Amino acid sequence: MNGTNPDDLLEGYRNALDALTDAQDALAECFPNGRDYYPQGAEAISLAQAEHWKRRGMLTAIHDEIQELAMFCMSAIDERNERARERDARRTQA
Repeated sequence: MNGTNPDDLLEGYRNALDALTDAQDALAECFPNGRDYYPQGAEAISLAQAEHWKRRGMLTAIHDEIQELAMFCMSAIDERNERARERDARRTQA
């Protein structure tokens, strides 16, 4: 098999998912507070909240994409392991 070992890729994706989850949690702590925005006018808090939700959505989209890649790696690992079991079973029967 050519390329990076799927086990190594999966580990990297899991590390990325952990970091993204930490970033999502940290960003959630930064939700805009209306008291910080009222001097800027009535629309300022709505704009700040919309921007906040947009950033959270981007992190969620990245998290979901990396999760799909991790699942693809897990499928590749499962297929590899199944082929190895079949190969071992044939050797045992021979």
